[in-house]
Amino acid sequence: MQRLTQLALLRIGYKLTVNTRREKVLLAEEAALVALEGGRIVARGEVARAPLAAEATGDLSEATRDRFIAKAHEELPALLSGPLSAFAQERAEALSEDHDRLRAASGGSTRVSVEPVLPPDVIGLFTLLPAEDYAMASKALTDRAAWPSLTLRGTPINPATLKTIAATQDTGSTRARYRIRKGLTIREEIAIAFRVGQAPYDAFAQVENASAEATRRFI
Repeated sequence: MQRLTQLALLRIGYKLTVNTRREKVLLAEEAALVALEGGRIVARGEVARAPLAAEATGDLSEATRDRFIAKAHEELPALLSGPLSAFAQERAEALSEDHDRLRAASGGSTRVSVEPVLPPDVIGLFTLLPAEDYAMASKALTDRAAWPSLTLRGTPINPATLKTIAATQDTGSTRARYRIRKGLTIREEIAIAFRVGQAPYDAFAQVENASAEATRRFI
């Protein structure tokens, strides 16, 4: 697996219209598994199932896992109205063609049309990460000496943005734009602001008897 992959386990409903002397409407369902990358279906069936047999590199932290789950939920409506509904329509057309071939082979006159019930139901949605992405998402970035209360997990700032921030020139015009106090550099202003914010947290963390009142005073 080279990219983040989503596996969607679908329940697809169909309306079958049987055209005989008296028209009959039947309902049918099937389960299907598809793999998606970048909003596109790239595999289905047993091929889509194959990544589930791979040994996991490890577990994500709870916060990182929640972030990926929230993102999957956010993207689901677009998947349902786009590639997943298109897949259900494709399956309905394939089933209709199967019925036509069976009718032709048997010499029968009964015609069956198949329509999908859209959107399909998503029974399960799984997000699989390549080993490289897992290592990046799970890596803890901590400098306890400089920032004793700071621990960052994952990649809250992407590399391109971080490079832009690091490249900011500490000039007079830049300090004026950010309203840096006179006599201080941008880095010094950031360090002071962080320590001012860090001090109440450190005091709160040392409270021996946790209580709602202690939390209220901290907030």
